[in-house]
Order: sequence, then structure tokens, then C-alpha cells
Amino acid sequence: MTKTLSDTPETPTKDAKLTRTFAYVAVALVVTSWSSAFVFTRYLRLEFDPVSIAMWRNLIAAVILIGISLVAARWNAAVRRDPVLPRGRQWIYVVLCGIGWFFVYHVALNYGVHFIDAGTASILINIGPLFIISFAVLIYGETASRNLVVGVSMAFVGVMLIGFSSDSSTEVSWVGVALCTAAAGLYAFGALTQKPLLRHASALRVTIWTATAGSLAAVPFTVAVADYSEVSASGWWMLVYLGVIPTAVGFVAWAYAVNQIGASVAGSFTYLIPPLAIAMGWIFLGEFPAMLALIGSGVCLLGVIVAKYDPKPKREDSPVEVAKRLSIVDGRRCGWGSIAPSAADRFDGVTSSRLRQRWCILGRSTSPIWCFASPCCRCRHRSCSYLRRRLRSSRGF
Repeated sequence: MTKTLSDTPETPTKDAKLTRTFAYVAVALVVTSWSSAFVFTRYLRLEFDPVSIAMWRNLIAAVILIGISLVAARWNAAVRRDPVLPRGRQWIYVVLCGIGWFFVYHVALNYGVHFIDAGTASILINIGPLFIISFAVLIYGETASRNLVVGVSMAFVGVMLIGFSSDSSTEVSWVGVALCTAAAGLYAFGALTQKPLLRHASALRVTIWTATAGSLAAVPFTVAVADYSEVSASGWWMLVYLGVIPTAVGFVAWAYAVNQIGASVAGSFTYLIPPLAIAMGWIFLGEFPAMLALIGSGVCLLGVIVAKYDPKPKREDSPVEVAKRLSIVDGRRCGWGSIAPSAADRFDGVTSSRLRQRWCILGRSTSPIWCFASPCCRCRHRSCSYLRRRLRSSRGF
């Protein structure tokens, strides 16, 4: 007898557990590499000018990501379907995001670490989500919640405390605080201008476009101010590291982790970046923030947590609930020749060998809703294909 969805066990398989383990390993790689990026940037201020660091870092990352996309296109149909170049008005968003995020943001951060230690800089950059939420309220007219107002106020107090910690015996100055805070705002600007592009292309393709645009924008300024005559070999290798590991590999690892365990879970680990950056700066550069700067950093992080806190956690929708919300199905199930897939199987990215040969027995008689639940679905019904595309687009698959 053919089993239905309700008969399918929901216990995670061995493959699902292994996949989640790899996802957490990817998160650890991202947190470690992004923390080290602040320390390496702080050190490279002695070797390169801020504009050169921004240009070479983004250019190296764009080349690596192009190579990854070419390799992935050989076995992933979704990558092959990605547009090679932006179209129409998408160019405007590419230019805005590339210049604002991948050029001006990095230049502001690179200048900022001249006046502020790596750990404190990572704290100030980490308030970027507050700017994203605030811009969404100001630009898109979203309602400002009580948590947002309290969180922004706490972050402002924290920034003031970090600024007041500057004196002759510390590496913190108001100039560095202002530049890193401006960089956090530019990060939010880049995230908002990138969002329209993600509706038409994958995150990998959009990052290639914007990183390339940021690199090209930096070329005229680099030619004007660059002087590499006294750059050491170790300085060049550190710059290559910044482009390859924190930027290119970090992006791929982050995308994989978000796809497997969700953005909220993966995002919670980013709060570990400032403590790790402080520890790395202390170990490798001998720098440690002043006590008042540490207190201000803690207040900033607490403000971000308060602003993002949601007392009503959102429940993950099953494929059926998503499909019904899209109002393109009639609620009837598609039959299978074997066991029907569970929601856990679909969202964990696990495809059992029992799920490989399937067919839609309803054919053209109705709009099936379980055909898209398995990535290896063979159904060519028009409604099935349309629903698969809508579901993947709405959930980021």
C-alpha cells in the first residue's frame, strides 16, 4: 500500500544529521574568518593604503567566485539558469550596491582601523542590522516597534561610550568611531540595494556583479594614490587571504549554512565575531580595548539583540502551508508510486534512495502540491513546475 505524508517518520536521518554538522562547521569557518578579517585589515594599514586594500580584496574575491560559479554550473542547473549580466534597471542597483557597499564601505572601514583597534571596529560594524531595520522604517514605512526604539537608543549610548574612551593611552579616537559607524550604515545601504537584485538572480551571481562593480570603482583612486614599492611579500599574502577566505570562501560557507539551518540560527552566531576579533587582536597585535570601550561594546551588542528580538517566534511553514498561502493550489495531494516525502526531508536537503523514482499519478487532472517536495521530482505537469519555482523563490531555495 502506498504510504502517505502522515505515515512518514519525522525523525532526522543520518544524512540529515551529517548535513547539519557540515552547516555548523561552515558557520564556525565564517565566524573565524570574518573575525580575523578585522585583525588582518588593521595590520595591513602599515602596508597598503585603504583604497588599495578595498580594490584588491574585492577583485580577488570576484575572480574566485566566478571560478566557483563556473564549476558549479557544470552540475547545478540553477546556476546555469542564472543571468550572466544584469538587465535594465538592475544595473542601477548593481552600481549603487557595488559602490556603496563593496567600495565606500571598505574604504571607510580601512580608514577607521587606522584610529581604532580591530575588536572595537568589529563591534561598531556589528550594529549594521540596526541601520537596516531603521532604514526599512524610514524608507518603506514599516512600523517602528518598541524593541527597535530601545535597541537603537542603547546602541547610540554604546557608541558614545566607545568614543569617550579615547585618550592618549588608547588606540580609540572619535575619527575611528565615526568612520566605522558610517561603514555600518553603508553596509545597511548595500544590503537594502542588493535586495531587489536577489529577486532575479542568485546570491552568488549578485555578489559577483557587485564585487566587480566595487573593484572597478576603486581603480581610478588606486592608480592615483597607490605605491607598492615597500610592500612586503607577507603583506601581499595577507591581502590574498582577505580576498579568498573571509570574502569568497566565507560567502559560500555562509550561503550553505543559511540554506541548511536558516538565517536566524546562523545569524545568532555572528555575535561571536566581536569577542573573537578582540581575542585575535590581543594575541596577534597586542591590542586590547579600554574598559570603557568594552562596556560600550557590550551595550551596542545588547542593543542589537534587543532590536532584533521577537517575542513571538515564527514557525517554519511546511510546503503545503506555503503553497496554500501562494493561492495557486487547490489543496489536493499528488500521489506517488512509493512513500511520500516529508517536510523534514525537503527542508533538510535530504533525498532518500526511496524518493528517487516518482511520478505524478494525477497527471493533468488537478494541481498537485507534493510533486515539488522532493528535489528529484520527475513530474512535468505545468502546475508542478510553476509551484516549485514559486516555492524556491519565496523560501530562498
